[in-house]
Amino acid sequence: MATLKELRDIRIQKMEKLRKLGVNPYPANSNRTNVIQEVIDNFTDFENKEVTVAGRLMAFRGHGKLSFADLRDESGSIQLYIKEDNMPTEKLSKNNDFLPFSELDLLDIGDFIEGSGKVTKTQRGEISVEVDKIRILAKSLRPLPEKWSGLTDIERRYRRRYLDMTINPEVREVLKKKGLFIQNMREFLLAEGFSEVETPILESVTGGAEANPFITHHNALDIEMYLRISLELPLKRLIAGGMEKVFEIGRVFRNEGMSMMHLQHYTQMEFYWAYADFEMLVDMVVRLYVYTIEKTFGTLKLSWQGTELDFTPPWPRIDYQEAFLKATGIDLGGTYTKEDLIKAAKKANVVDIDESADKGRLIDQIYKKTIRPNIIQPSLLVNHPVIISPLSKRDDKNPKIVQRFQPVMLGAELGNAWSELNDPIDQYERFEEQQKLLEKGDDEAMMMDIDYIEAMEYGMPPNAGFGIGIDRLFMYLADLPSIRDTLFFPIMRPHISEVTKNIYDIKVPPAPVKTTTGYKNLDEKEKRFVAVLNSKVEPGKLMNALGHLSAGMASGLLDAEDIVLVDYTDKEEAQHAVLSHYPFIVLKANNSNQIKALREEAQREGIVFSDFTSTMTVGTTEKQVEETKSKNEEEFDYYALLMFGETKKLQAMTKKFSLFK
Repeated sequence: MATLKELRDIRIQKMEKLRKLGVNPYPANSNRTNVIQEVIDNFTDFENKEVTVAGRLMAFRGHGKLSFADLRDESGSIQLYIKEDNMPTEKLSKNNDFLPFSELDLLDIGDFIEGSGKVTKTQRGEISVEVDKIRILAKSLRPLPEKWSGLTDIERRYRRRYLDMTINPEVREVLKKKGLFIQNMREFLLAEGFSEVETPILESVTGGAEANPFITHHNALDIEMYLRISLELPLKRLIAGGMEKVFEIGRVFRNEGMSMMHLQHYTQMEFYWAYADFEMLVDMVVRLYVYTIEKTFGTLKLSWQGTELDFTPPWPRIDYQEAFLKATGIDLGGTYTKEDLIKAAKKANVVDIDESADKGRLIDQIYKKTIRPNIIQPSLLVNHPVIISPLSKRDDKNPKIVQRFQPVMLGAELGNAWSELNDPIDQYERFEEQQKLLEKGDDEAMMMDIDYIEAMEYGMPPNAGFGIGIDRLFMYLADLPSIRDTLFFPIMRPHISEVTKNIYDIKVPPAPVKTTTGYKNLDEKEKRFVAVLNSKVEPGKLMNALGHLSAGMASGLLDAEDIVLVDYTDKEEAQHAVLSHYPFIVLKANNSNQIKALREEAQREGIVFSDFTSTMTVGTTEKQVEETKSKNEEEFDYYALLMFGETKKLQAMTKKFSLFK
């Protein structure tokens, strides 16, 4: 079987032949008259009429003096019906770039071409263009991967989304529907009288949410700046400035973990509404969901991964305090201590709780483990305690709770809404509490924003606001397994294939080994390596697999900063080893299928991993690479899997595996 480089060389030879004949394989213009689906949908209007269609060549079948080609553009696919007698006989030249029948072998699957001719139907009834001219628009130098064996690995699909959309057009259609979803949301808000605005992405003080920001440096001003984590505070400044209905749809950035539910940059929509009360806000948010969902999907009854969902209003309300009391026995409206919360968490079988956290964080952790997972149908969580709502207005009748609600379904929050705090003294005191958390090392606590306090002191009308992460909501509505499926280009670790390195002679110098003496300040329990070995494979092969996986991960998949390398030296400063600060756990799997399932979960959760299969044990490295490339994912016999990531997440993923002994 020819290698990718050999196939590329053949295509380059064809490209060079075209150039020698005077034909530009990458012309600047196309003569397309109609998109493909327009011709198909209106066949009776186009029958026997001349059209020029253009797109990517997806298949080619030659039968002597008759050939068939499948052409695809964004709208659809059509067959090109090619007869030798209809094609031009004039040779290719700088004055003629139409391919004669004898030169059709210069085409390859993946090329962009245009075909001109009459619209007709074949004897089998297939709508076709009986072409008399074919012209190349862009020569493809690499073959497209096969649909199943060539591009099933989810990481490769994310990394080469342009190929993913070519091989799997349904991916493109889903992502286009996300754009329609956002358009419909914008349409609703504009119809309700809201003004769309833009606020800064770079901020000197970031706030509006509890999250860890990305930090950058502004060279001209010589100051540290942050990528925004929320749209909230600038929008509320506009409310103070006299605008009464504002919204923004834009990207926000949070330097936090990756999982099937979390992105580091995502699309947020927030609106703020002066003089609106709590019930007006509830009504607006539910109507926003209903309008946007029904207009985008044509129904209010959808499903996610087999779970039926009904967005028909009214949505049930769940009282936060009542649910917490039922789950833990603690009345959040009464008196309780941090120790009471920890005891209640243990009694409720809440594991992995951070006992060093403050009361607000503990309440939130317990809620996320006991209450939230049980909310499946679209519901409104109401009556949150003040301690977990630093920007919300207290309820006039019960000052221990705030006027806040969250749409929740499938065990996840899908928005946040509240009557906005407009008392500058109260807001300052809550910022002070957040500042204390920051000083204790809580990177997610809110910063003190004095400029915002100053704006409030000039007067801010009563107002209500709502924010929603569009990507996660769309993931559920479109029945996608991972939030990364909602992005054209999810964040990936940079990678250049070995083939590309060889073609362009790219030299990637090995990174210098960076060790640290500051490891004592890092919690070694925070992250870990976890290897899972197939117990059906003989121990010698497993040790070989584990050695290769460790070397590959340390030198190729991870940076030294990720794994915190530490020098081990003796009293004479002679180096004995450079080892990672983090634990290395080895677990046992009963068979290959268990490792395969765990590998798929690691992909969904965004865990860094590497696997070892039986194909990596045969002969030379070249033979191993060829053997691996010849199989699809379902055919592999997995020997081992090595993962690196957050301890809590890996523990949850591997709890059914025992230690390898």
